[in-house]
Amino acid sequence: MAEKAKETSSVSDNEGAVANNRPVKYIHVRLDGKTKELILADISLSLKSTDEEILAVLAKSLRVDIERFSLFTVDRRKDGNIYLRPDALFSEK
Repeated sequence: MAEKAKETSSVSDNEGAVANNRPVKYIHVRLDGKTKELILADISLSLKSTDEEILAVLAKSLRVDIERFSLFTVDRRKDGNIYLRPDALFSEK
């Protein structure tokens, strides 16, 4: 009886997800009250992409005008994931 080969390229979850024996890196963005997580490789981005490249590709992928991200910061985390978040405003008392 022949056994079918299992596919190993699927992603199971965000924590420790692996594709082709490499950790999957995500970009997280909160827009219009919804959190979106996109796999960097799926939208042709890498950890070496510039902030400008990230914003342009993300705007195109989400079908929004790039100006929507004018007050956002590209936050690169130690785990390799990227977060696009609104600029933090701090006040002094």
